[in-house]
Amino acid sequence: MTAQPPLTGSGEGFLLALQGGDEQGSASGVYNGIKIMSRHYIEHNDTHGITVGWDRPLGTFFAQVELLGAADDQALLLDIGSPFDCLYTQIDRFHEAFVQHLHNLGIDDFELSQAQLLKLLDDQNGIGN
Repeated sequence: MTAQPPLTGSGEGFLLALQGGDEQGSASGVYNGIKIMSRHYIEHNDTHGITVGWDRPLGTFFAQVELLGAADDQALLLDIGSPFDCLYTQIDRFHEAFVQHLHNLGIDDFELSQAQLLKLLDDQNGIGN
């Protein structure tokens, strides 16, 4: 497995937050030995936890934003790319919607880097996922 560049947002390093993850804060969901979902966790400004990835069974990119330190029932601020939302199969549409949702939450100083977007495309295409 070749080393990937760290996926970071606004200068923060990746945090390992998922079981089975690597040192960069990435993990994959596995079902019957098949990797079905990628998850990349980014802590942003010590206030928000941002998870992005590719969900192979649903065929969509997804993102979740949580308010760090909030009660569990109030922590989830955003969940896009779920069956209850729009499915995102094109990275550009996903990123545009994600940035708009972040803006609506008042998070104007974060967007995914080119390296992060390429990693998500690799996940979609089964490279490293």
